[in-house]
Amino acid sequence: ALEGGLWSPAAGDRRRDAPVLCKPAPVSRMNYVSSLKDAAERARVTARGTEVEKRLLEALSGENWGASSSLMNQIANDTYDYEKYGVVMKALWSALDNQASNWRKVFKGLSLLEHIIKNGNERSVEDARDHMHKIRSLTDFNFYEGTIDRGNGVREKSQNIIELLQDNERIREERNKSQKLREKFTGFSGAQQGGAYGGYSGGGGGGGGGG
Repeated sequence: ALEGGLWSPAAGDRRRDAPVLCKPAPVSRMNYVSSLKDAAERARVTARGTEVEKRLLEALSGENWGASSSLMNQIANDTYDYEKYGVVMKALWSALDNQASNWRKVFKGLSLLEHIIKNGNERSVEDARDHMHKIRSLTDFNFYEGTIDRGNGVREKSQNIIELLQDNERIREERNKSQKLREKFTGFSGAQQGGAYGGYSGGGGGGGGGG
């Protein structure tokens, strides 16, 4: 058994799936390099970044708090701009590529993705389906801090997104519900954005990009 309380009894059968815990020294070096890169990127965005980059930096940070609904709504609205859409989605997919020790960033990336599917540009639905393999891989996400399972939220959120993407009717319902809430609280009509903002009119089933 590993010393230092890294493993809970229930996690014993997961040891082979969690090399991040079996080899702490390399991970520590990787975390150090990653933290330096994060600090450099944060400094760049703070000094010269666009407003959308600053919003994404806040929403996808590794801090111990979640993004506010107003912030996520702003980012979802950014996806209706052609250039901003690419910036948002690039940052989102990058967040999902973080190593396991950055589980907060991964979870926040999934939360933002789910919000955009329900509230953002319809392109995000097919974009997410094209990245289904990435999302599906996170259903096996595994990271422990001592005996605390930090990966559970990531596993559950990724599974919820997969189920959503496989159900066009549910996507339409969620997007219509979100549009009605926006109009109720802001008096803003989604039609101003152009296209079928409130409802999802996409075709195909949901399993695209699976792996």
